[in-house]
Amino acid sequence: MLISPEQFQLAQELRDIGLSPRFEVGDIVARGFADLGYEEFQVLPGSKVLSLTAGTITAIDAEQSSHFIWLPTIDEIVALLERLSILLAEVNRHESRSWMLTLTPEQKSIAIAVSHASLQTVMLIGLRNVLRDNPELVQLV
Repeated sequence: MLISPEQFQLAQELRDIGLSPRFEVGDIVARGFADLGYEEFQVLPGSKVLSLTAGTITAIDAEQSSHFIWLPTIDEIVALLERLSILLAEVNRHESRSWMLTLTPEQKSIAIAVSHASLQTVMLIGLRNVLRDNPELVQLV
């Protein structure tokens, strides 16, 4: 899963809002480098990560893990939204060009609607908007 720079930025925003990186086996995480951009890794057993670009396996410790961000899959985002009692009201493809997503927080009557050409990106934007607009939910994630 090679992510776009926009998806990496959204994942960074989610971390800044309070979504902690997850290091369960199989998870995809990324790390930014000032001069190189970012690199994606898949979490392996035994506190190791596999670089999805270089193919190298590296051991990481707790201090190093704080520099990573979690790149949740669409399924993981849906599970997070369900745990937060956010109704996935609508997901549609609009004119074969963009995805339309509407989320409705259970306790509010205001829907959150976003649109983007990538389904992964629209889901990240939706999750970011929910957590940014409802900071009390971050502790539930």
